[in-house]
Amino acid sequence: MPLPVEGEATAPDERSVDASSSSEKVKIWGARALKVWTLIGAAFLVYAFGLLLKVMELPVGIAIWTGIIFFCLRGFVNGLSNRGMSRFWAVVCGYALFAVVIAAVVVLMSSPFFGIGDQFVSLVQDIPAYANDLGAAYQSFMAEHQDLLANPTVSDIINDATNAAADWANGLVSSSVTAMASIGSAVSGTLFCLGFALVVAFWLLLISPDMVREMHRLVGNKHREGLSFLHFTFTRVVGGYIKGTALQCGIIALGCAIAFAILGIPNAIAFAIITGLLNIIPVIGPWLGGIAAAGAALPYSLPVAAIALVVTITIQQVVYTFISPKIMSESVDVHPMLVIFAMTIGLAAGTQMNGMVGGLTGMLLGIPVAAMSKSMFVYFFEKRTGRSIVSEDGVFFKGTPAGEGSVDPRRDAVSPVRLSTRLKSGMKRAAHKAGESAHHAIEAADEAAHHAVDSVEESVDRLSGRDDSKR
Repeated sequence: MPLPVEGEATAPDERSVDASSSSEKVKIWGARALKVWTLIGAAFLVYAFGLLLKVMELPVGIAIWTGIIFFCLRGFVNGLSNRGMSRFWAVVCGYALFAVVIAAVVVLMSSPFFGIGDQFVSLVQDIPAYANDLGAAYQSFMAEHQDLLANPTVSDIINDATNAAADWANGLVSSSVTAMASIGSAVSGTLFCLGFALVVAFWLLLISPDMVREMHRLVGNKHREGLSFLHFTFTRVVGGYIKGTALQCGIIALGCAIAFAILGIPNAIAFAIITGLLNIIPVIGPWLGGIAAAGAALPYSLPVAAIALVVTITIQQVVYTFISPKIMSESVDVHPMLVIFAMTIGLAAGTQMNGMVGGLTGMLLGIPVAAMSKSMFVYFFEKRTGRSIVSEDGVFFKGTPAGEGSVDPRRDAVSPVRLSTRLKSGMKRAAHKAGESAHHAIEAADEAAHHAVDSVEESVDRLSGRDDSKR
């Protein structure tokens, strides 16, 4: 057998090369197959979750109303219990207070002295009149601005908008009977869930301290800290959101009622309540409330409509800047983009469960769920990495950190932005807008001055030309 010559390279084993190449291909195709089947499995789980929501419509509705009642009365019941009252009688007093509040709302809505119910009835009955008045205002505006119709582009836009509005109105009228039947069915289902929720919430308020102690014994010392955080975060975030949102909407409704009454807007209290309720929807809710009030005043006076819109937005911004940080201090800040994403998911899930009413409920519940999810992510991320991701100038993880050089996951997870930071941010935005306005004003003044100088020069040139011609 000849020996290999020194310096001559030995040929690699072709079988081992083919085997390694086949192994790499198998790994690549295996990874691709895993991704495909993961997507298929996720789609199947989403579909199954939708079917489950449809089946679990009644239990989920009872759970939602139970949570709302529980968090509305939890602070009051705990306060009485901590002052020495027995838990049972504290819960009874909480339910008595709840009944008094509901009775007061019913009296306010139905009493002819306040006329709130009559205003809502008048508002519904006057919708055709509002539409006619808006049409008359539109015709009057177009009669005064005939030059706009001379432009084909503007004329096409106006015609398209008019046709779209007419189609929407016709569709609204044709579907009104079906909508009323759907609303009646939804109201009856809601009352049924509310009746069960009152019973479940009573027992939950009564035994909640014992349930917490039992859960700590169940999980043991190993997971005690995590369970304590979940309980603390859930009660603080969800409870703070429910109470803070209700108080915030009430303040805005009261301010708008006073403003609308001063402006002389018809059905002022009804529009103020609608504006306050629309404030539940973040980002676009405040604008919808202002537009509704402005639309009511538009047929009577264009300046009053503009003032109503400006006053509504001003009231809401004052509440957001100065009052919300105080009353929402038990909640956490969530970026508007995450809020819209969570509301979209909640709308889809709720619609699958119970149509329009379920969609609205799911949309509103998506906000505290997003806050809870953000809080949990911050806690577990900082606990595992030892790094703080909360910052006052953050985007998705905005808040006041525990301190320089220290990481406190529990505090960072539920840390809202300080009022001073909100005020500074608002002042910076206002200063920036004022600077932009001043810059535009200076540019406009400079341009006007240049035009004036050019006009003077042209006039001088013309006069000089006339003098020369005379000579």
